[in-house]
Amino acid sequence: MKEVFTKEKIYNIRRYWDDTHEIDLVAKTKSGKKIVGNCKYRDKKVSKRELTKLKESAKQAQVELDIYVIFAKKRIFK
Repeated sequence: MKEVFTKEKIYNIRRYWDDTHEIDLVAKTKSGKKIVGNCKYRDKKVSKRELTKLKESAKQAQVELDIYVIFAKKRIFK
């Protein structure tokens, strides 16, 4: 994952929340790509369902994006 962002600096890192949605990471790269992500701190693997939830939350919150990311303590997806 590190290799994806080595050539592009990330700017405008922030969180997003409203009455019904919360997104841990909303950022923009130097070239203008928008990144949306969530952080999961747990000792078990993160399932693909978490990615689906993130995509749905971003869509419902009308957050524009190009890249989805999930950060986790353990390896992503089982």
